[in-house]
This record gives sequence, C-alpha cells and structure tokens, in this order.
Amino acid sequence: MPKPSLRSIRRTLSATLLAAATAACGSVDPGADGPDADLADTTAPSIASTMPADGATGIAADARIFVTFSEPMDPATVAAAYASTDLPLDAVSLAWSPDNTVLTISPDAGLAYAEGVGTDPDAVTARTYTVTIGAGAADYAGNPLTDATTLTFATRRRLSTSVPLDGDLTRVALGGSLLGSSNDVWVGDNAVDNTYRAYLTFDLATMPADVDVEAASFSARQLAPIGAPYNLGAVMVQQISFATFTGFDQLPALSLPGALSMDGTAESKSIDVTSQVGDDLAHRSERGDHSQYRLQIDQATNNDATTDRAVFALGTFEMTIQYVAP
Repeated sequence: MPKPSLRSIRRTLSATLLAAATAACGSVDPGADGPDADLADTTAPSIASTMPADGATGIAADARIFVTFSEPMDPATVAAAYASTDLPLDAVSLAWSPDNTVLTISPDAGLAYAEGVGTDPDAVTARTYTVTIGAGAADYAGNPLTDATTLTFATRRRLSTSVPLDGDLTRVALGGSLLGSSNDVWVGDNAVDNTYRAYLTFDLATMPADVDVEAASFSARQLAPIGAPYNLGAVMVQQISFATFTGFDQLPALSLPGALSMDGTAESKSIDVTSQVGDDLAHRSERGDHSQYRLQIDQATNNDATTDRAVFALGTFEMTIQYVAP
C-alpha cells in the first residue's frame, strides 16, 4: 500500500476536528448567529457634552465651540445636519479630533458682545448664539443621532462709562504745602522757584466687580499757560496711591503712564491709563476704590524768578472707561 502524503494527513485531520466540533456544538450557521453579527453597529450615537454648556453666559469673543460625541462620527453628515442663524456654516470652520469624536466650531469673525453705557451690566441684554446639530448627523455605520441637540449661550457685555473726580482727594500743592480750593489745576513753578504739582483722585466705587478694562483715559481742558512752563518740560503723569494727604509729597510712583501735555495749546488734553485703571480695580480694596495720579513737570524749576505754570480747568477733568463684564 502506498504511504499517505503529508497533505493528505493534514486534510484528514482537519475533517476529523471539524466533525468533532459539529457533533459537540451542533450545526454552524454563518448567518445572523455568526461572528460577523457581533461586529454590526446598531447603536445610535449621542452628544456627550458641549463647551460652552447649554445656557452658559459670559463667553469670551475668541471662544470656540466644542461638541463631543459618544462615538466616531461621519463628518459629512454632521456638516449637513449643522444649523445656526447666528453662526451659519459659511461663517465658521469645522475641525475634527483624530478619532472623529470631537467637533470644533471656530467662528471666522469671533463672537460679538452686546454694548451699552453705564456701570450696571445687568441693564444690558446679553448677545445670544444658538447652534443646532440635527438628527441627521450619523456615525460611520449610518446610525443617526437619537435627537437633534440645540446649544444656546450668551457672550459678555461691553460697556462704557465715565467716573468723577473725588474732590476731597484732589488738590494742588506748592512744594510740600497744599493749596486751598481752586477752579484750576496748576503744574510748573512760581516766582520764588518752588514747584506746583497736582494730585488727582478718580472715584471707581460705582464700577462693577470682575470686569476687564479694555480702554481707559482721562482728559482735561488746558487753558492758556502762565509764563513758559513747557520750557521746563512736558506735564507728566504718575500713578500713585494714598488715603490721606499725610506725607503726600513723598508718595512713590506706582507707574509712569506718560505725558498729559507737551505744549501750551489751549485744547483738551488726554492720556491713556488703561493698565493703571485695570491695576487699581485689581487692588480696589486696598486703594479705596480710587485711581490716583500726580501731575508734575520733571524739572522742578528753572530759577528764572518767573512763574511758569500750565493751567487746566478743574471741572473738565473726566475719566472714561470701556470694560467688558460677564
């Protein structure tokens, strides 16, 4: 009898093992009960979370929207199911995480703020945005979302206001002595070679808490100068802080915003103090809700025995602040 080949032995062994398995387990149906059935995806996806959350307020202008799904999604179906009157598809960019579970919606022009005037943000109705992902959004197996999801959120509010001088802490000094009340603010020197400096205090008590200062400045109307104060130099501004006029002539400068005026032209003069007002609001408790400044010409006197004085109308000093609130 010829000797069986190795191939024949393997075929016989495979048949024997298959027969044994069939006998032990019954017939094998490769259809609905087969291994492919375990891989079929029939579960509807859902939106697990959004950022911002639905109903969120105080959203910044540069914020993006993140939508997290419960499983990888078909981007084309999600884009087709996207709807928003406030942020239409042609005004945003859509991007996906590598596993297609997180959608990032980036507004091309950023988000807008509602705008108003005053110190009460609650008096300004916030700007809202609404985005919907419709039920047509599907996973790769074609399973659609169970329900459409709508997200609505509100952005911050931008307000502008003006704050007054605190008359009790606004004075002119000659050397180390405070002068009496006056309708004018003087900066420069006098005929006996002493120095005029002005101390200004703006009242921030009405400003709301937790705001971001976008812009701040103060201005005043300059009147015709006496003598030639600008031969001494520009009228410079120093940020200071004080609760009383005790030791006022020794106050250190917290910062140096710059020059209020560099010439004697009779006109309104102004200076940007955005960072100073932001700093004062950040330390409002220890600074008594004040934003305070010293006006001086750095060259104290030119010893010419002549009064050289820049003059500003006290009643025209005004600080304007633009800020954003939640």
